[in-house]
Amino acid sequence: MAIIPKYQLKELFECGDLISQSSMTDLIDSTYNPTLIAGGNVNITCVSTPSGPQITISSTGGGGGGGSSIIVPGAGTGSTVRCGVSNVASGAYSAALSGFENESTGDFATIAGGQCNTASGDYSTISGGQCNTASCYHSTVSGGCDNQASDLLSFIGGGACNTASGYFMGFGGSAVVAGSSNQASGAVSFIGGGACNIASGIASFVGGGFMNTASCTSSFVGAGQENIASGAYSTVSGGRDNISSCNSTTVGGGRCNTASNQYATVSGGYCNVASGACSAILGGCNNQATCNYAIVIGCGLTSDKTNTTFVNQLSIKNILDESNCCNLPGEIYRCSATNALYIIT
Repeated sequence: MAIIPKYQLKELFECGDLISQSSMTDLIDSTYNPTLIAGGNVNITCVSTPSGPQITISSTGGGGGGGSSIIVPGAGTGSTVRCGVSNVASGAYSAALSGFENESTGDFATIAGGQCNTASGDYSTISGGQCNTASCYHSTVSGGCDNQASDLLSFIGGGACNTASGYFMGFGGSAVVAGSSNQASGAVSFIGGGACNIASGIASFVGGGFMNTASCTSSFVGAGQENIASGAYSTVSGGRDNISSCNSTTVGGGRCNTASNQYATVSGGYCNVASGACSAILGGCNNQATCNYAIVIGCGLTSDKTNTTFVNQLSIKNILDESNCCNLPGEIYRCSATNALYIIT
């Protein structure tokens, strides 16, 4: 069979004339393996020849860049890696598609780009960023730096130094959307953003803020600073240094408020403590609702009786006179002759 000279073979590729992979062996002399310049229509990655395992096809101009930009087979079965940038794809069917010094070691794991990222969990994904780790089944890090998604179905959207490490069978993993140094370690826990927040209870939630903690089942901290929701189904909506420490307790906001007995509520204010069951403090400062079902409104008050409302001063206006009241038990009316107040028993 006639041998095509090297210069003619080169011209064929530069012109874009297609040569099939099956016929390439017949067209190349068995005594050498040439380096070919690919034309615009050439798409050959590996060709066996009589004198060696393959020929090399490089591309210049519009052919797609230099050899360092080529996606080639990785170390794992069916894996792909961008060569020349110290990427590794050692898991079966894994991919390290771009970036620098990325390692996709889990089966079916993917790293799209970035630097020094590691996708070691099977089916894990890292979209980009730097020094991120997705180390468990179906874990994901979208970006940022020094983030770790380390449990099943865990997710980190971005930010820095965040950790998502909780999982609950059949429901899903934990998530950190953004921020820095946040830890979502409870099963199906969630942190939206902020810094140094902790969601360690099952289904716990921290929306944002700084140094907030939701540490019990379904506990909730919306935002603010150094708030703690440590009771099951407890809530701190915001503010600073507030504590909701028993089942179904609530602190709406303010500072240094505490709801410490079941179903107790502090709406806001400063240094208020609702320690009676189902007690409530509506605001003010330095109040204590220590009795069950007590309500405190004002400042510096302490309840001493259950089922009672405590106020500093009570001003009631526009009270109906005796001709307009409904004569119901407990109703207050004003005597039109003396302006005295009466309660109907």
